Order: sequence, then structure tokens, then C-alpha cells
Amino acid sequence: MPDALPLSIIIMTRNEAINLPHCLASCLTSSRSAAEVFVVDSDSTDETCAIARSYGARLVSFVWDGRYPKKKQWCLDPLPISQPWTLFLDADEQLTPALLDQFCDVLNRAEGPSGYYLQARVGHRGQVMQYGRRHRKLSLFRTGSARFPVVDDLDSAGGWEVEGHYQPIVDGAIGYLSAPLLHHDLKPDADWRARHLNYADWAAMMRLRGALTDSRRHEHWSRRWAKSLLDHTPLRPLAAFIDSYVLCLGFLDGRIGLSYACARAWYYREIDRAVRRHKQVASRSSDAAAGTTATVPSNADGDCHAATAAPEGSSMDQPQSHAA
Repeated sequence: MPDALPLSIIIMTRNEAINLPHCLASCLTSSRSAAEVFVVDSDSTDETCAIARSYGARLVSFVWDGRYPKKKQWCLDPLPISQPWTLFLDADEQLTPALLDQFCDVLNRAEGPSGYYLQARVGHRGQVMQYGRRHRKLSLFRTGSARFPVVDDLDSAGGWEVEGHYQPIVDGAIGYLSAPLLHHDLKPDADWRARHLNYADWAAMMRLRGALTDSRRHEHWSRRWAKSLLDHTPLRPLAAFIDSYVLCLGFLDGRIGLSYACARAWYYREIDRAVRRHKQVASRSSDAAAGTTATVPSNADGDCHAATAAPEGSSMDQPQSHAA
């Protein structure tokens, strides 16, 4: 592969047979293919592994032990990455010709940033949008320059084996690539909703704990400012809708732009709901643990003793549950 890009691509999978062929084709079947592609799979039960082999990707099995490191950091530790640049690519993402052109330029520079933010043009319900809010993530970096922070999320019901929605810490300057990749999940809407309900639960717990404060301090000031503003904005679902549909010109995509803006609003509404739910659970657990102190007469002389009253509807003989 004489014209291969000096790039190692890591694709993490679990039952991604519907998306993976498009992803791998964008990495390996053009004149500007990546020098090596790893597919790190978590016990897929569909054709994911067979598809990875058919494209010549290096298949690696991953089994999470429920602790840190999670999957991304694990990939950076034992994988025999041989190229000077590393790219994390989701199975539902594809490299575009314009982005490959930009890779040809920046990946061969001896000097320059140590990492780059990529922006993703979104596919929604089978259509690729030209407008609307685009995703940005720091997924391209010089090999050996990045690490993923450890956050307090192992007990989160919405947590999973892959690091959550936060960026790696990169040693050195950070740049931005203008050419987009394509983020187009071909799975049914029900899968998207179920996945984002988990994301919402995780995001709510991280927000209540302030667990992402340290990881955000490594991001560009404009990203920190935008995230902080959204975190403290009343009516966040409405703000997310206006951002995508109006400010990012999603209305120019017609019905699909409206549908996508509504989906973003729904996601932020679910985060706010999860925040309220976690607060209620924590409050009930705190009340149950503390109990209430009541004073009751112990004999006819009116001597009193302190007694702990059980919460209404519970038994003193059974342990109280606590929030995770």
C-alpha cells in the first residue's frame, strides 16, 4: 500500500454489522487508505467480526472487567500501533474524500498541532443533513500524545465499557480540521433512543457530581464556555432546538432538519429528567438513612426515650436502599 496514510485507525464495535462495511470501505478501499485499521470488538453476536476480517482489518477482542481503563484507553495501551498518527472512528462514521484530502496535508507535517478536532456532518433517519448542529470531537492525535481521564462513573446505571462524552487530554497544541466526516447510524430509531436514554442518565449523574470539571479544563476556552452556558441555561431542550434548527440553519434541511432538532431537544429533556430523578432518589435515600427522631413515653411516670421512626410504608427490620 505505497500511498497509505501514516495513520492507525481504531474502530470499536459491538454488533455493528449494519454500519461497519460503510466505515471500513471509507478507510481501506480508496487510494488514500490508512496504513492500518484495528477493529476492537466486544463479543459481537452478529457478522461484525467476519466483516472486519473480509476488509483486512486487524481484529482484536476486548472484555471489560468493570474498572478503568475503559475501552479507548485500553486500546492506546496494548495495541501494537505502528503509525505516527492515531484516529478513533466510530463504526457509524465514515471518512469523506474531502477529509482524506486534508489528512494528506496535515499528517505529513513534521511540525504543527499534536491533535485535531474533527467535525461530523450528521445523517438522520436515512438522510444526510447539510445544516444543523454538527458534532465535534478530538479524535485525531499524534500517537503517544493522548490519554483519557478517569472520571467517577463506574457506578452509573447509564455507564458502559467505553469512555463517555468527554475528550482525551492531548500533550501539545490542538487544531481544527474543516473537512467533515460523516456520522450516519443506520440502526433503527429505537436503538438510537435506547442508547441516548443511557447517555442521558450518565450525563445527569456526571452533572450532579461535577465529575467532568477536570476533563473540561483541557478543552479550548470556547468549548468550555459553550458547555457551561448550556449547563446553566433554563429550558435547555428549547435552547438545543433553537441552536440546531435556527442558529445552525437546520430549517434549510426541511423536515429532516426539524426532526433532528426535535431529537436534540428530546435528548436534553431526558438529561433534565434524569437529573431530577437522581435528586429525588438521593433525597429519599438520605431521609431513609437518617430517619426521624421521635420522643415517646416509656412508662407511666412519663420518662422519655429517643426512638427512630421508620419511614412510612417501610419496615424497621429491612435495610433501606441507597442511591448508587
